[in-house]
Order: sequence, then structure tokens, then C-alpha cells
Amino acid sequence: MDVIKSLTSENVRNLNLIYKWSCDSSGQNMYKQKFSGNDGSKLDSNIFFTSLVSLQFVSVDQVTNIKIIVWKNPRLSSPRFCRPIRIFA
Repeated sequence: MDVIKSLTSENVRNLNLIYKWSCDSSGQNMYKQKFSGNDGSKLDSNIFFTSLVSLQFVSVDQVTNIKIIVWKNPRLSSPRFCRPIRIFA
């Protein structure tokens, strides 16, 4: 059953997103790419990546105070649901 269709309009207006964010600066491998104006600071090994992963959409019924999970990420560490926020090079 489509969960959104079963919610009241008040519950739809009060959806909450639960997410996690992370940073990665683990030192990437050097690849054979040439950067224009390469002064040594713009290398693949200097990339710093910030990402966001949606975990759940939740609504709380105002009358019964019951938590309703509208959507839940089936794979918390999958890159499919990972969205970049910012990439520094």
C-alpha cells in the first residue's frame, strides 16, 4: 500500500527526514589526469568529499502520537542513496 496516500494531510505536512552525513579524505589514488594550471595542490589525492545519505522519512500522528515510517533506506551504506554536498579539490 502506498504509505503517502494513507496519511492525513496534517501528517504529510509534518514529514521529518532522518539522515546522516559524512566526510571522506582518505587519500585517493593518483590517476593519469592532467589538471589545467596544476600547481601541485590540485591532485586526486587531495580531494575532500562531503556527502548526505537519507535514512528515513518519518511522520508522527498528532492524535495518537504514533511514529509512521513513510520510507526507509534499504541499504544504509549503498552509494545509490548517497548524494554529494561538496567536493573540495
